[in-house]
Amino acid sequence: MSPVWVKLGDFGVSKRVLPQATTTFHTQVSTQVYSAPEVLGLDSNSETSNYTNSVDIWSLGCVIYELLVGTKLFVSEFQLGLFFSGSWPFPEERLRALSPPTDDTGISLLKSMLEIQPEDRPTAGGALRNPWLTGLKNDSEESGDDKDESTLSRKRKKRRATYNEPKRRRNERNPIRNPPQAGHQCRTQNTKLSIFTKKPSLTRIQC
Repeated sequence: MSPVWVKLGDFGVSKRVLPQATTTFHTQVSTQVYSAPEVLGLDSNSETSNYTNSVDIWSLGCVIYELLVGTKLFVSEFQLGLFFSGSWPFPEERLRALSPPTDDTGISLLKSMLEIQPEDRPTAGGALRNPWLTGLKNDSEESGDDKDESTLSRKRKKRRATYNEPKRRRNERNPIRNPPQAGHQCRTQNTKLSIFTKKPSLTRIQC
């Protein structure tokens, strides 16, 4: 099995927080179907609009489900609201119907990442220590994914060399002359072109 690299980035509403600063998160800007309930303000009984880093765990749970199944977990904010109220259960049967199926440990991890209460979700470190994720890592090591990664690295270097080849050939055809050494006298030669060419005069330096 070849390694899969996933990079997620969206810094449109990001801000820099110093270690000693006391900053709360409360901006309600996000992709709704990946947003935690507290970001969307679904809890009408909540006394604050602030939220914590646990909203990222919720979003990651949505992304992992989509990677496994191939479709979004929530297709609309309305469906997310049904899940929040308990009217729509987590569709674990779709995970079990995969080939190979997602085991109980993986389903349990995803359900924990999608807990309604933020404090009930695992931290990033806790999720990484989950047996389902550590098991995937061990399987990758045993299947020789390190070798596959080296192959990918060689392919990237080959593509980079192919991309730079035209530039190297141009430099060989038009080498840059070394600048004159100190004390070396150069003489200039003015070349005046015809006024009909509408081009300025050129100055040639010969060393």
